[in-house]
Amino acid sequence: MSFMHFKLFWLIAAVISVSTFAAEPQPAVEPYQRFSSNEPNYFVGAWDNGDDWHMEFNLSIKYALWPPQASRHKLLFVYNGTYDFYLQSRDSAPIISRRQNIAPVYQYALGADPNRPEYEFRAGWYHESNGQTIETAEDFQDAGEFARDQVSRGWDYLGLEYKSPFFAGMRQHFDMRIFCDCQGWGSEDREDNIFWTSVNEQPKINDYDGIRWIMGDFELPADFGNLRLELKTGNRDFDALGNISGKFVFSDFLGFPLNIFYFNGYGRELSSYHERNQFIGIGIEMESF
Repeated sequence: MSFMHFKLFWLIAAVISVSTFAAEPQPAVEPYQRFSSNEPNYFVGAWDNGDDWHMEFNLSIKYALWPPQASRHKLLFVYNGTYDFYLQSRDSAPIISRRQNIAPVYQYALGADPNRPEYEFRAGWYHESNGQTIETAEDFQDAGEFARDQVSRGWDYLGLEYKSPFFAGMRQHFDMRIFCDCQGWGSEDREDNIFWTSVNEQPKINDYDGIRWIMGDFELPADFGNLRLELKTGNRDFDALGNISGKFVFSDFLGFPLNIFYFNGYGRELSSYHERNQFIGIGIEMESF
């Protein structure tokens, strides 16, 4: 075989090899989603020991502002909003804003799936409020029966989050919140004082919030469903660590997006962050759109 024939032989062999590889089925690559859910989105009926029956819904999204393609580094826009709908339990069936949470967030992630990274670190400056207007005792007295629903609450905090595998196929989400004595990205003072009744010592939001730990994706046998445990406590001082709140969630029943939960702790909504209560709910939960 001449040298020219030898080169031609290997060129043909290379073309055949590449063609054969291209013809073989390749693993599907998940398309990059810039827009997706942040927290689980849900719509549930809730029974609270200190409130009327209502529907509670949570709308939670995140959008990758930069870059437009999959990357370990991202700048996210995050929005979480919680609302209560008092269908037939109150006159006019009002929809009340309970939480408005918005932030620019930096994310660093590791993992093969760009939409569900195995490891994730976030740092963001969050503004959280309930969108209400009552700020004085006089206005509270004038508001009538449901004045508590209109008490204004608002604060900013630095949020540091870490997500990773845990054990037995579970995942964990650790969330540390460092609260600022401000809100509106520093434009106003923090609103967490109790002004409508006398108290011996004014509580603060970081007496009851600031450290959160979620353990989820615990799959029950036979695809029966998933379990999730959400824990929360304060981080203002050592005593605040004893103000523990817990939420136990059963979801994805036999593949159906059913959500059943039980909450016992502080801060079902922002205006009563300092009061302990318990409630249960059942409805639909979706982790993504």
